[in-house]
Amino acid sequence: MVIDAHTHLFGNAKESGDALLRSMELSGIDMAIVSCLDSYFPDKDEIDTLNKRTYDFAKAHKDKIMGACYVNPLNDNCTDVIRRGVEDMDMRMIKLWMACLCDDEHVDAVAREAIKYNVPILIHTFFMHSGNPVHE
Repeated sequence: MVIDAHTHLFGNAKESGDALLRSMELSGIDMAIVSCLDSYFPDKDEIDTLNKRTYDFAKAHKDKIMGACYVNPLNDNCTDVIRRGVEDMDMRMIKLWMACLCDDEHVDAVAREAIKYNVPILIHTFFMHSGNPVHE
């Protein structure tokens, strides 16, 4: 089985999801782990909206899509977001976006939840030739 562990839905989730499924088929990808992204510093409402989109897409395509719980460690409800994502939405990974640096003390709570639920954390850690955003 070939798994792509780092995919996203952007903007119109239906169009983006259809494109992802086509791309998976053309590339021989059997399963993808998906998260929805939008802004660099998502607030609580944005996180909830994006995780709901991820959940709906994964639920509609159970045989091909697993959800990743998108979390902003700077939001005071990040551990509750992870609990809901893993327990209620069957998400299998935590997607840590670049709202803060990986060694920020707020990330400790995310790491503890990942250990508690035995799920990996996907973190953007790369260098872009055009320069990275401030917390990447």
